[in-house]
Amino acid sequence: MSAFFAAGSAFVDARPDLGPRLIRQRAKLRGALVIVMATWFLWTLANLPPLRGPNSEAATGRVLGALAILGTILFTVSAFRYWRLFRHRPTLLSTAAIACFLLLSEAMIGVAVTGERTWHASWWEWHGLIVLAYLIIGFAARREWREERFRNLYLPTTRERRQDISVLFGDLEGFTSFSERSSPADVAAVLNAYWGKAAPLLTRRFGGEVEKFIGDGIVATFNSRGDSPTTRFGLRGRLSPCSAL
Repeated sequence: MSAFFAAGSAFVDARPDLGPRLIRQRAKLRGALVIVMATWFLWTLANLPPLRGPNSEAATGRVLGALAILGTILFTVSAFRYWRLFRHRPTLLSTAAIACFLLLSEAMIGVAVTGERTWHASWWEWHGLIVLAYLIIGFAARREWREERFRNLYLPTTRERRQDISVLFGDLEGFTSFSERSSPADVAAVLNAYWGKAAPLLTRRFGGEVEKFIGDGIVATFNSRGDSPTTRFGLRGRLSPCSAL
């Protein structure tokens, strides 16, 4: 399953319109992914075909062997495609993705050859390859998360586009004068009450994304992912510190 997602990300520039469509259906996609994983988990516990048999822990059967081969090919092709796309402008995150795909490809070969219950060096090897792959991605993401949300990882065909969005700037009327004549505890209580009401209202009810808090101000965007095109804000309102409490 992860190999299919890897291949999809490697060829996303071939269908730029597919990305926004998947984003709009991301809840259904995640739900389907969880259902498939849970079904496979229960299938393995029930020891149903093709997992039944003395050698079922390794991908020696035709079905499991085919899945292992297919996954290996997809990870390898994805790594090569990433290298082709980013070879002239390599970044830590793109290099980490290539290394991750190669390690996962090698791990699938290990699964197919040794299985999961053969206690020797190769058993530890493919487990180590999987863990190492995700540690590399985690390290790269932690190092580059401040760089405009991985902007360098996206291709111009998928990153640069025209899209209508709504931006909300909100703050508390009279907050400066209120904070000057109030104690720090009262100011903190007002801000906590304000943020506790405003943030869930914007994200859960109206489907927006809270970008930042600036003092008593809040900045939120709507339809930034193309998943709520009907959202429009054209009203101007006021909220006093007393009403926030």
